[in-house]
Amino acid sequence: MAKDSMDKALGDAVDKATGMVSMKMTKKEKKEHHEGMVMASPDDGPSYPYGLRLRLDDDSLTKLGMSLPKVGSKVSVDAVGEVVEVSQHEDGKDKRRSVEIQIQKLSVGGKA
Repeated sequence: MAKDSMDKALGDAVDKATGMVSMKMTKKEKKEHHEGMVMASPDDGPSYPYGLRLRLDDDSLTKLGMSLPKVGSKVSVDAVGEVVEVSQHEDGKDKRRSVEIQIQKLSVGGKA
């Protein structure tokens, strides 16, 4: 998809100043994502898709020189990664694509 049409498709999800895209699921995406799951409401489920969470263990925190931030704190993350897998699947009604990126270099800064 060309950048112009991508920007139009994403609409308000793109921060014009940074070019960063909000990965938070819309109500429609949450409903589709949680379809078939037992819960009172899709609003009860996660707001972000699986796979978008980074877990830094003690060794990683030490390498980064990080102390433990408070839960709910916003931090900036900058990374360099290598694409290690690309997949596309079509079953007649759905078309799904995915990319796996192995993070190789990482920095975590102060407030985002």
